[in-house]
Amino acid sequence: ACPAGATEYHIYSGQNLQTALNLLTAGDTLYIHAGTYSGFQFDVNVSGAPGNWITIRNYENDVVNINTTGNGFYFSGRQYLIFDGLIVDAAGTNNCFKAYGNYIIIRNCTMRNADLALKCNVTTRYHHHLIENCTIYNFSDIPLFHDNMDSVIIRGNTIYDGGSVLMDPGGVSNLVIDGNFAYNTGKWLGELKIRWGNNEPQTGPNCRGAIVRRNVFVNGNRYVVLLASANGAALYHNTLCNDYISGDGILFMQQDGADSGENNNNDNTIRNNIFYHSGAFAGKCVYMQSSMSEDYGDQDFDYNLYYRPFDGTYVGYGGTYYNQSQVNGWYGGMYDVHSIAGADPQMVNPTISAGRDGYRLTGVSPAIDAGGPLTTIVGAGSGTAVAVSNAKYFCDGLGLVDGDLIRIGSNPPVRVTGRDINANTITVDTSITWSSGDWVNLDYNAAGPDIGAFEAAGGAPNATVEGRHIFYNNSAFDGNDPAAGAGDDDAIAPDKTPLMTGQTGAFANYTSYSRGINGIMVDIANLAGTPTADDFEVKVGNDWTPGSWPPGPAPISVTVRAGAGAGGSDRVTLIWADNAIQKQWLQVTVLATANTGLTIPDVFYFGNAIGETGNSASEAEVSVWDVINVRDDPHTLGVNPADITNTQDFNRDRKVGPTDEILVRNNATNMFTALQLITVP
Repeated sequence: ACPAGATEYHIYSGQNLQTALNLLTAGDTLYIHAGTYSGFQFDVNVSGAPGNWITIRNYENDVVNINTTGNGFYFSGRQYLIFDGLIVDAAGTNNCFKAYGNYIIIRNCTMRNADLALKCNVTTRYHHHLIENCTIYNFSDIPLFHDNMDSVIIRGNTIYDGGSVLMDPGGVSNLVIDGNFAYNTGKWLGELKIRWGNNEPQTGPNCRGAIVRRNVFVNGNRYVVLLASANGAALYHNTLCNDYISGDGILFMQQDGADSGENNNNDNTIRNNIFYHSGAFAGKCVYMQSSMSEDYGDQDFDYNLYYRPFDGTYVGYGGTYYNQSQVNGWYGGMYDVHSIAGADPQMVNPTISAGRDGYRLTGVSPAIDAGGPLTTIVGAGSGTAVAVSNAKYFCDGLGLVDGDLIRIGSNPPVRVTGRDINANTITVDTSITWSSGDWVNLDYNAAGPDIGAFEAAGGAPNATVEGRHIFYNNSAFDGNDPAAGAGDDDAIAPDKTPLMTGQTGAFANYTSYSRGINGIMVDIANLAGTPTADDFEVKVGNDWTPGSWPPGPAPISVTVRAGAGAGGSDRVTLIWADNAIQKQWLQVTVLATANTGLTIPDVFYFGNAIGETGNSASEAEVSVWDVINVRDDPHTLGVNPADITNTQDFNRDRKVGPTDEILVRNNATNMFTALQLITVP
């Protein structure tokens, strides 16, 4: 029989947070209500599991302060943990998160006033950390310090005023630093250091495959970005600015460690970046130490824009400074051939006070459509597996987020679902046709990619789907309200995920709700207009040929809540009448229309099997086993109300009892009538 399900805990100001943390098991959620929770250090001594993460978060929009005299949160060897919406202050020489673990997500948090915001630097090679949409500031040392790790994504954060460098990932393979706004006013060092790992042997993987893109980094007093014995790093589509006195350059490259082949800067790519040095000072756009055994000829510089009006030179190497014509002549004219030197990039308002958006391009910027390919296609062909010159530029999401949306030749954008750096192949979610030499880039607007962190045309890239959810509309979790509203977010089924192309149906893809499928949400970033029912295609069916399924009932309402979706995207809510869709699969296609702004349709599925408790991974029959599961898991409102993931609360009234048993008996199915666990072609 299936376990009774995870538990939803609530803690209120004045209660003991450590006691609540100790209660958690895989799949549980701890909601922390408004207030300040103080202590020496909060230890997380539990782990989640795949598909059953432990979530520790603020309740709704409550302001939750975690104040400690030691580390804010500490854990070692733990995994599958999510921290969301917390403000963490760790005093003195401590860390907001001392995060020794795997599959750790920290999002929408504020980290401040400590030594480090997050630290993971031990000899054990931990993996899979996601830090996103956080505000991180005022640290005496390094805010984000990852060392000797694998698969780390740092994206969408605002980071400023650390004691030295703001981000210091050493010896991290499969590293992605994407879309951050970072500045380090008045500090000695800069925003980012990609380096040899402190806890890594010299034969280790260094920072191979590091992706640094779409960031705005401003005002490092010594440098903005430091490559210290990085190998195979890809710095592209960044806007890097400095107006301080600096002899080390906006991008500073140096050897770090002994002179062996594993720990020199080599095979790094620097493309499609803006280097903006607005001060009348000696600092260069790029500076390389003469001690580097791999010099400019072992790097790939091109399609950058260099703005440094001081004296016309922008590259320094070993104490000598060069202008564009001199650099273009190096190594047989192979480097920076397509770059632009001396032209003002014409940004909107390139000041820290204007925030990240101040560094967007105006309509007259010379950087518009001036970018080049990240890589190119090798050989003509068709399908989903694509051979490229170099696959290091792209990310499949590392099991933490969606893969990159990219353009291949003249095809509409496709999503990266896999990459093989050694074989130089990428796998995409849609079959396409390509020609040898076709450009491969991140998605872009207009005729070509822009140089810098932003695409022009209003500063917004094409719309993308960032989340797909099913929720229990008109249930106890949304106040039994059949209309769309913010309360529906509390009714989202956190244990359910959409069935996507190429996947086989499982209990995680269908609900047992007695009202069927009556609420779906789609989170769309850069939504172009206000969608209506005409912007969606709905089909229903219960066989293995979804292409032949008939149209389903149109939603009775389509509403939009701006900024309410994942990562600040817009949340589009579709509602159907109760039981209009039940005991079958629902196929939803978000069409590529003027209202959605998508360039290609987005297709996903959710199912429904009323009374099914998920007792078998191979079938979805509603049977006597489900009756037994109901009897074995009683819940009442007064004693132990059922949480939203309880698999026996079919009508989602937070009770499990005779009503749910009757629902099983009235909706019994067999191998012929049960929901089919289809594989989506």
